[in-house]
Amino acid sequence: MKSESVPVIPDAITVLENKDVTDARQCAWILEMDTGSERSAVWKSKASKYAELRGRGPLYGLGDWRLVALVPSVRRAHTVARAVVSGGGGAFTFLGVISALESGQAFSRVLYPAASIAGSSTVDPSVSLVDAFVTPISEADQQPRPTGDRGLWSETGVISP
Repeated sequence: MKSESVPVIPDAITVLENKDVTDARQCAWILEMDTGSERSAVWKSKASKYAELRGRGPLYGLGDWRLVALVPSVRRAHTVARAVVSGGGGAFTFLGVISALESGQAFSRVLYPAASIAGSSTVDPSVSLVDAFVTPISEADQQPRPTGDRGLWSETGVISP
């Protein structure tokens, strides 16, 4: 899809990849940062535009992506979630409280599904950034490795395992 035909520009895009020899998979996230200053109408409009994009095909070469809104508080997550669901983006949008992601928990279940948090004030986060990788981390991958065996940044921008 050409960039001029994209009705909304994300704040960032990240692609997480599992390079398992037998089953390489990617999980793409479109990121929107929220400081608490955007009105609900803006979030509703963004959600509507992202919903439209999901129906058009790949976005920036990514066929399967999810939207994560990073918000300053759980209270704000409720507000943004209601607007996103109202705009038609509830099925593919998740909300994360920035402090939870900054404290080293980015791969833990710290994200709220928009459809769940929009309708309940007592929902707990239940999704992680890596849930698309259903293969659990192997025992070998969890063992400490010598520093020289941890991989180096290559010219391609990929960290080798």
